Parts: sequence; structure tokens; C-alpha cells
Amino acid sequence: MASVIRGTVRDPGGSAIAGARVFFESAPVAVPDVAILTDESGTFALTAPAPGGYELRCVADGYAAALVTAAVGRGGEVALEVRLDPI
Repeated sequence: MASVIRGTVRDPGGSAIAGARVFFESAPVAVPDVAILTDESGTFALTAPAPGGYELRCVADGYAAALVTAAVGRGGEVALEVRLDPI
């Protein structure tokens, strides 16, 4: 059973960053090489097909990229808060 990694991308002041690209940098199994975009609230959701450790990269124009990790269990949901610093 797949799990879900949900999160919100924000700037240092706490404002949502819409249109940030979030994608798997590494995963315990093969995953599609695609990125999703955050919505107007800065939120995203990615399906994690197997339990294990995942690394997600988040990039947005005008901000330094961030790498975050998530430990995913079987059939669960993980919530992340990603902060991007302006460049």
C-alpha cells in the first residue's frame, strides 16, 4: 500500500511559496522522474510507493534549493514543512 508525503513550502517569514517544484532526489525504489508544483497555499503531495527513506528536493525561482528527508511507513502519511531562503 502506498503512502503519501504532504508538505508546505514557505519562505523564512512563513509566507507560502506557490509554484515551487518538488521532486524525489532519492527513494528506496524506482520512482518517476517528475516534479510537482506547489499550489497557491504552498502545499504539495507526493505518493511514496514503498516504505523507507526518501529525499525530496524543493526549488523555486529566487530561492536557494532545499533537500529534506522523510521516513515513510507502509500506508501512512508524512507531513513536512519546507523553508526556502531567498538568494
